[in-house]
Amino acid sequence: MVHRICAVLGLAAACWGQEWPQWRGAGRGGVAQGFVAPAAWPRELKMEWSAGVGGGFSTPAVSRDQVFVHSRVGDQEVVQALARGTGKEMWRAAYRAPFQQNQYATQMGHGPHSTPVFFEDKVITLGIKGMLVCHDAKTGAVKWKKDYSARVDSQNMFTGTAMSPLIEAGLVLVHIGDDRGGSLMAMDPATGAVKWSWDGDGPSYASPVVAEIGGVRQVVTLALKHAVGLDARNGALLWKSPFVDQWNENIVTPVVVGNRVVLSGVRKGTVALDVVRQGAGWTARTAWENAEYSMYMSSPVVDGDVLYGMTNKRKGSVFAMDVKTGKVLWSTPGREGTNLSLVAAGNVLFLLNETGDLKVIRRSAAKYDSVVEYKVSEEATWAQPVVLGKNLLVKDAKTVKMYRLP
Repeated sequence: MVHRICAVLGLAAACWGQEWPQWRGAGRGGVAQGFVAPAAWPRELKMEWSAGVGGGFSTPAVSRDQVFVHSRVGDQEVVQALARGTGKEMWRAAYRAPFQQNQYATQMGHGPHSTPVFFEDKVITLGIKGMLVCHDAKTGAVKWKKDYSARVDSQNMFTGTAMSPLIEAGLVLVHIGDDRGGSLMAMDPATGAVKWSWDGDGPSYASPVVAEIGGVRQVVTLALKHAVGLDARNGALLWKSPFVDQWNENIVTPVVVGNRVVLSGVRKGTVALDVVRQGAGWTARTAWENAEYSMYMSSPVVDGDVLYGMTNKRKGSVFAMDVKTGKVLWSTPGREGTNLSLVAAGNVLFLLNETGDLKVIRRSAAKYDSVVEYKVSEEATWAQPVVLGKNLLVKDAKTVKMYRLP
């Protein structure tokens, strides 16, 4: 009997070993763990299940046997837990969240845009107007809720809140505010109690990451007017560097390679900062700038010293760039789309544009090396694809689909 129980537990661990608990995966870098490319790619992907959900750009989070989806149905923001193996709804929770967009952002959707974060037995969501809710992951019961809507003016923060919370050292980090200012706070996930807070720039639409730089764990984010580095232990400001966009459209999640932070903006190009100690403090020095290759909504992924991304120039061009120098190694002719979500998995990259076209290419610094292309949706696909071993999860404007790779 003991052997049988162990075998069952081992099978479950193998099935649910790959997880995607937050924005851009476990390390927030758009890298899928444990993926091995098939020897032969099929002509079409097999769909295992499809489940109806609401709209919004939020990417599902996945942990153990559950898929957590944050979406919009009418004037409500809805949180659902779906069974990972079947797509069957396990629980649903909702709250009223009407949203009035700025007149210049009517095509950007009514959210939510922020990806849930899973931690232990909790799933935490951030709504487009700043409603922060912690649910029991198994039942959906609300553990705590904080309404920050008074601090998010959607007439100035055109498309509302978009940053995705993260977990660091057992605390949940969330950046609240708008162009009037904001607070990046670390909270107790069990109670919502604030443990530390940095008050300064409001958030733009980018999401923070955590990395060790110079031996210190730092929270790095692209806020409204600056790139910022905070001490992850207490929120103390270590460094900041101006990064101002004309329309407050800082969207791209930073990537960190060693002590180098790579940023990009639609009117700013791509910039690398070297973060170094200077006496008792820190400084961020510009290592290089590439004004010709700007990224708008697409966050890049890094493989060693190679950064892969999509510039908004030429109506969307995929490129590879040398992180050491900013030199472009190769780029496609263009017309790839308005947005591209990138996931590095094994020896390939998954590239999903906003019209449901999924391309698989080999990770190569030498050339754009196409492997296969699929049509995974006829609806808009703004959320990032989630690669889970032999499974691929895709959220579009109406559904979540689970595909199977051989």
